[in-house]
Amino acid sequence: MWRRRWVWRAVGVVAVAGIVAGAMAAVHAHGVSTRKAREQKDVAGYLNAFRLHLPQDRTPIPPDAIVIFSSMQNDLNNFKNLSPAQAERQALLDQARSLTNRSGALFDRGYAKIVRMANRLGLPIKTTVQPAPQAPQGSPTPTPSATASPSASPSA
Repeated sequence: MWRRRWVWRAVGVVAVAGIVAGAMAAVHAHGVSTRKAREQKDVAGYLNAFRLHLPQDRTPIPPDAIVIFSSMQNDLNNFKNLSPAQAERQALLDQARSLTNRSGALFDRGYAKIVRMANRLGLPIKTTVQPAPQAPQGSPTPTPSATASPSASPSA
């Protein structure tokens, strides 16, 4: 049986097919890992930029939710007791409450999409409120003064 040419050709074809399949699997695995790394980098960059633009008036709800402008509802509710003469203001307040609820729902849907994408890529979601960055203590910033320095010369 091993003396026949077609047997050796069949064995050769099977061997080449196995090598090609192994090489293709390795290339595919490398492409998948490269794509995932690129997605992680892009989503992490977007998350960081997104977090920088969140308002300071936010309340984290663990594990991965955020309520923005959390004091707005309380502020709007402080105006409940308006007189009948201020009906126009009441209508504006009702509209503001409605828009606040709608915008909150839109934000929640968008943030949930970001969280799902980050979770799929294995990125951590931090909902803690971080303080605003402060200037370094070692180098105080000079305060401008209204008096001219002795070495100042008038400009021509």
